[in-house]
Amino acid sequence: AHRLGGIDFDDPNFERREYDKWKAYAQSKSANILFALELDKRGRSHGVRAFSVHPGLIPTDIGRSLTAEENAPQMVKDENGKPVGGGKADQMKNVQQGAATSVWCATSGQLDGMGGVYCEDSDIAEA
Repeated sequence: AHRLGGIDFDDPNFERREYDKWKAYAQSKSANILFALELDKRGRSHGVRAFSVHPGLIPTDIGRSLTAEENAPQMVKDENGKPVGGGKADQMKNVQQGAATSVWCATSGQLDGMGGVYCEDSDIAEA
């Protein structure tokens, strides 16, 4: 979802522009990534590392107030209208599969000494 847009730091709460639930959702995901980067930067000297995790598309009730059309997986496109993503992380997963990358980040030796990276499908991914 972070691919859908960045953060409008001049109006993060949609006080001077029309509210758009998808822009707000994308903004929240971008904020999560920026938070992980800053937490990693501040925690590094204390042995605390942070990662951004894309769990994948998981059928939960988070979209309970959306229409069926809005709740359907959407193709993410870049600013030129070209599809982006389309990998394994964009396929529907069950809850256990969605949790796997978070567990991997917490336990994988592959991430020893690293932090601030973007992870999906139990691996380091390109943000």
